[in-house]
Amino acid sequence: MLGRVLWMLITVTGLLLNPVDAQPHRILVDTDVNIDDVLALFYLLKQNNTEFDLKAITINANGWNDAGHAVNYLYDILFMMDRDDVPVGVGGEGGILPNGTILPNVGGYLPIIDQGVSTAGGCRYRQEVPPGQDGRLDVNTNYGIRKALLPQGERKYVPLQQPTAQQVMKDAISAGPITVFSYGRSHKFSHFSYVQSSSEEQY
Repeated sequence: MLGRVLWMLITVTGLLLNPVDAQPHRILVDTDVNIDDVLALFYLLKQNNTEFDLKAITINANGWNDAGHAVNYLYDILFMMDRDDVPVGVGGEGGILPNGTILPNVGGYLPIIDQGVSTAGGCRYRQEVPPGQDGRLDVNTNYGIRKALLPQGERKYVPLQQPTAQQVMKDAISAGPITVFSYGRSHKFSHFSYVQSSSEEQY
């Protein structure tokens, strides 16, 4: 009995003196950058990054928020939280033609529907989003909060140069196990899987 107690004390002491280094949870956030998502992102960024480490953000370009404004908003948030190392991928909503052809990623300050590229069929969710008050204008600026309160860093959205959501996903997932927090619509990940499997079949 005494031997067992002594052995247990030695084991516990050894664990205390040599703690196992726990790896932080690697996290990828997928968001449409609406106000509820922004609050959730702030909460995540306030956590200890030795436990929860945000590695990447991908955004939906076909929701209420226009992609270019959403990217700039995220860059300002990341700058304020001292996380300018986090990449932001835009798009992920590659247009799908009626014949099934998947077009390249599109996005930018103009909504996808305004660029004449969208998913097949008659239903256009984006057309129902009001452009003015309580619509895209207010969402893009988050009711003026971005310009009024957030410090602005050097990173800015540059059309045609912003990393795509698929590229950011690929880089983050390839680097190791990762947890996805999907605040927006998740069909971007099925598109990502489709593109990956198609690429593997070609080579």
